[in-house]
Amino acid sequence: MYRSNPVGNTIVDEIIENAIFTVGATTNDMLFNYYDLPTRRVDYSLSGYHDFLLSNLKTFVSDLYRMGARQISITGLPPVGSLPIQATVGTIPLGPNILQHKCVVEQNEDSQVYNAKLQGYITRWEATLPGAKLAYADIYTPLMDMILYPNKYGKYTIIVI
Repeated sequence: MYRSNPVGNTIVDEIIENAIFTVGATTNDMLFNYYDLPTRRVDYSLSGYHDFLLSNLKTFVSDLYRMGARQISITGLPPVGSLPIQATVGTIPLGPNILQHKCVVEQNEDSQVYNAKLQGYITRWEATLPGAKLAYADIYTPLMDMILYPNKYGKYTIIVI
């Protein structure tokens, strides 16, 4: 059943055109499809998987644009290797860090590589979408700063990513 739009299509179009959309993608894809349940490692190198994710993200952003979105903020990856699940799982293998809840450095480096690639893509995507303003939202840097220097943020800082 079709229901009429209470504010009218013109106003809805205006709302969409002036709204700021925030897109956060790939964290779960990296965790569950690449690191913890490596189903994608069979088909992709890390760089190839990043490209696969960016291609899907571009499609999603293009779909938003076709629906009228013109201001889109795209969030990069957080320090994935410092997420509680990864910091725990990453120290399970026998060794000096077993169950010590330490960041998985390689995964954090992977996040930085992805984020650098994403920033380059955003610049190119914006050029193909007339009137669009795309912005990269860095979540990696502030979260890593909180992880490394929690005392800067207060005596009782609890970081949950």
